[in-house]
Amino acid sequence: MGVEPTLDEIGVLEQPAVEAEGGLDALGPELPESAPHPLDRVLAIHVLEHLPNLPAALEEIKRVMKPDGHFSAVIPCEGGMAYEMARTISARRLFEKRYGCSYDWFVKSEHVNTVWELLEELPRHFRVIQRSYWPLRIPSVQMNVVMGLTCVRRKELVG
Repeated sequence: MGVEPTLDEIGVLEQPAVEAEGGLDALGPELPESAPHPLDRVLAIHVLEHLPNLPAALEEIKRVMKPDGHFSAVIPCEGGMAYEMARTISARRLFEKRYGCSYDWFVKSEHVNTVWELLEELPRHFRVIQRSYWPLRIPSVQMNVVMGLTCVRRKELVG
């Protein structure tokens, strides 16, 4: 099913992105400290692996979410067998052929967080309520290329 954007939606997409507090990119103005919890859902599709200060970014995501909001992320199963095999026959081969140099340095400079680091850090900020895997849908980082996560706020311990 296709969706046709309205002219207003196209106008928003044409606006330049601005840097929001905590290093997250957002369309529109920054969300001030005085306006916490405005968002029902935050999406990070192939973003978390690129963030050099992951704990601060996750805290900012939590700050801008409503208390009953959801955080959904898709992350690569980088380091897993299926991911590495897929990379070898696609991006690595094409990159090295085109540029005549190793693909590994490029990926290491772009993907500063591994799937294992992401899976270790996320529970410090959120409770993961759903995991999904692609393409095999079996719960294994080794056997899939990407992983989808749906999270909610962790219950904060009071004093």
